Amino acid sequence: MRLVPLLVSVIVLALSAPGHAQGSGSYSHRASELLESWDFGQSKILRSGFAATRFEDCSFADTQFLGGAFARAKLAGTELGEVSLEQCRGELTMERCEYSSMDLDYTTIGQSEWSNLTLRELRASHCGLDKLSFENSRFRQLNLRNCEISDIRFDSVRLYGGLNGLVNGCEWRSTRFYNDDFDDGRFEQCEFTDSRFYRSDFRSVRFEYCDFRDCRLDGGDLDGLTVDGISVKDAIEFYKRNR
Repeated sequence: MRLVPLLVSVIVLALSAPGHAQGSGSYSHRASELLESWDFGQSKILRSGFAATRFEDCSFADTQFLGGAFARAKLAGTELGEVSLEQCRGELTMERCEYSSMDLDYTTIGQSEWSNLTLRELRASHCGLDKLSFENSRFRQLNLRNCEISDIRFDSVRLYGGLNGLVNGCEWRSTRFYNDDFDDGRFEQCEFTDSRFYRSDFRSVRFEYCDFRDCRLDGGDLDGLTVDGISVKDAIEFYKRNR
């Protein structure tokens, strides 16, 4: 039977040396400025605050954060597999991270910078994402539903939909896409109000019942892009021939 130690004690131990942490509990603490090489696998972390904390080369496989607060926290070289963040908030900087099966239901994340990420099987429902930056990253099989996404910047990001990828009922307000690669994705009943697509490539992407008011598309590859079943590239060529 797995031991369930108080996670407060775990954090106290973490102040002195790297090690292994595993457990479940409700706690509050002032975390150290650096937590290095810790394994938080199969843990449930409840109502926890991480202020100005750096997680270096840590592992969070099968970890659940509930009601967490991250203020100026940083994750570097970190592995997150089967991670759930629910009712969380805060400011995060993430680099050299690899994620698999991440659940962001009812989560609000703002003012974050994520770079060089590999993120697979992201699932998010009724979450809020605001003032985020993604750079040189790879997303595979996104499944977003009824999310409010605003003031996001994607720079040199590849978004691969895959068999289960679907973005449905989401609002993308003032989102900026730069040099991005969209491959085999579906967007249904989404709003892209005041968004910009600059030199982005779209391959086998479907937009169905979407709102593109005040959007701008510059220098993109439109091969395979359809809107409501109509090939955008063919429509543009037809317009140019007949205007």
